[in-house]
Formats: sequence, C-alpha cells, structure tokens
Amino acid sequence: MNVRIFPNNYNQKESHLPLLRLVLNPSLFDRCISISLGIGSVDVNRNDDAIQKGIGREQTAKMKTPEAMIEELEKLAQQLEEDMGESGLAGRCVTLKLKNEDFNLSTRSKTLSHYIWSADDMFNVAQELLCKELEANSNLSLRLIGLRMSTIVKKSELSQNKSIFVVDPSNEEPDSKKPNPTLPKRVTAQFALHQSKCK
Repeated sequence: MNVRIFPNNYNQKESHLPLLRLVLNPSLFDRCISISLGIGSVDVNRNDDAIQKGIGREQTAKMKTPEAMIEELEKLAQQLEEDMGESGLAGRCVTLKLKNEDFNLSTRSKTLSHYIWSADDMFNVAQELLCKELEANSNLSLRLIGLRMSTIVKKSELSQNKSIFVVDPSNEEPDSKKPNPTLPKRVTAQFALHQSKCK
C-alpha cells in the first residue's frame, strides 16, 4: 500500500526539522509537526456548570411477558431518580428504549409540559409508552429495555424561574381527545392494573 511513516525527528541525531522549517511557512510547519505528534487542533473549554443533554439507564435481560417488562421498568425509574437526585436534575422528555430478540431497536418518547424527577412520574410516562408498544406488537419479547430523560435543567433553576415550568397548553391535546388504548388480549390482570395509570 506504500504507507510511509513520518520519523520521530526529535530522537534522531540528524534532524530534518531545520530544513522543513526553512521550506515551509510557519503555519504549515506548525500544522505538520502537530499532526506528526498526534496533537489535536480543537481546544475544549470545560464548563463545570454545563448541563448534560440527557441521562438514562438500561437493563439487559430476557423479558417475554408484560409483567417482566414492568418490573424492569420500575427498577430503571428508581435508579434514574437516584442518578438525577445526585446531580439535582429534572427533565421534561421521557424516552423508552426497547430492543427485541431479533436485536431490532425502537424508541418511543413523550415530552411533558412540566419537569419531573421522581421515579413514580417517570415510571408512569414510560409505562404509557410501553402500553402503546404492546398494542402495536402483542407478541413483544425483549432482550433490553432502557429509560432516558432529556430536555434537562437543574432543579435549582426551577425554583428561581417558575416560568420554566410553562409550555403553551394550546399545543397539547385535550384529555378528552386522547386515545384510550386497548390492552392486548394476552396482557394479564396484573398488568392491566398497572395500565390503569396510563389513562
């Protein structure tokens, strides 16, 4: 392939660097030296106050029944609440991540009109999304389930600026017009109890 390696001139007695310095203009010389030494040209300014775009949890396990999926989802919501509590975060967009036994990946998301951070609130929204997925595929069998929160802010900002809670309600669909999902026939009574919270 005729691959040539740029020698490390700093470790050689007969260095070609002075010659290169005379032949190349200063900016090109600096660029070549940086590339040869593997030095990047991007400066990263770390901001300790920067807010991450999202935070999530995943669990890999065989889940063939709605009960198993609900159980894992509850655990993820609890773990996510702890993670968000440690960082003092609240989020407004809940995303459910699902990977079936054929390794096909799908996601469902819902953006709320207010910020949440409790396990119960995140679980209720994620459960609603899972119900819709089960309606679309009553034979759903999973090998991975994930829960993620995005559109994140610091909870301290919510108390300082209450207007951050508000989203134009005219953009939301009235509850009376929201579809009332019908559970797949194979869903058990235990899951139906959980599903009642999705309405």
